[in-house]
Amino acid sequence: MPGSYKHVLLTTDLTPDSEVVAQKAAEIAKLYNAKLSIFHAVQEPRMFYGGGEFAVPVDLGLEEDIEQAARRELNKQAEKFEIGPADRWLEIGLTKESILNIVQQLNIDLLVIGNHEAQGLAFLFGSVTDAIMHKISCDVLAVRLK
Repeated sequence: MPGSYKHVLLTTDLTPDSEVVAQKAAEIAKLYNAKLSIFHAVQEPRMFYGGGEFAVPVDLGLEEDIEQAARRELNKQAEKFEIGPADRWLEIGLTKESILNIVQQLNIDLLVIGNHEAQGLAFLFGSVTDAIMHKISCDVLAVRLK
């Protein structure tokens, strides 16, 4: 087997499909006797008032509720795969930037991420997986999801 992984990061979108990704990450971490961490990025719920260069972000006041719900789901998934509290990470911000930051911060060897078939705007603008592939500093396993 090429190389050895010491720290595997499972990124999750907390959907039912993410369990397939979590299973792969857990299998790889076990195979290499590596530490397994889990990560989720919560997008800031904002809308914009106005248009063009005059658009002003409006805080909807939902951030705390969304963060709490996401943390509950992250904890459920982490417990199912025996990931301890110290290895559970949740950030508020743009998914791509958050993933790139946590990979660097935790010195990750392997990032495991789900890859949905692009549809709608994601097809036009590219997915998070595609966006990070060119900037990430570690190996990436993109698990194909239906």
